[in-house]
Amino acid sequence: MKKGRKNRAVAIALTVLMVAGSIPLGVNRTESREASAALSVFYNGENRDGYGVQYDLEQRMATAANLLTVAGRYMEADDPALTALRTARQELMQADSVAKKYDANVQLSDAAATVLSRLENMELSESDKKYPAEFETDLAAAQDRIARSPYNRLAQEYNSGLSQFPVDLLRGIAGVEELELFL
Repeated sequence: MKKGRKNRAVAIALTVLMVAGSIPLGVNRTESREASAALSVFYNGENRDGYGVQYDLEQRMATAANLLTVAGRYMEADDPALTALRTARQELMQADSVAKKYDANVQLSDAAATVLSRLENMELSESDKKYPAEFETDLAAAQDRIARSPYNRLAQEYNSGLSQFPVDLLRGIAGVEELELFL
């Protein structure tokens, strides 16, 4: 009879341990799925149409490359403004997190504005005169689409959910972290 109680106690203890272990695992899976959905909007767009923030960042990098080409015809290759734009573009290409992409995008905006401003004061060839205004428009249009992206709203909603019971108590042991915002 003692053996039966011991087996029952072991079975109860194992059941409690399995339930206790499955709760953080369930929190991890649920929250990871929601985080993945928000990140998908960043990379693939709201309807998975490929037009997320990442697409617009790539458009801005392409425009910056074109700006470098045109500006390179009128400015020295080692000009600090061109170097800053090249560096910002490279950093944006290599950024591996949402926050790093945001910081690199800000640097790209500043560097591009400097180069565009310098080009305004230069005598451009007839065929190149149209490009600075087009580059400025393209950069602004992509930035506007980024600003209207639902990613930050979704990430903020996700992050708010992490502070609600019971997730707030379990997120540490469940290995769940907040999403970075693109701001």
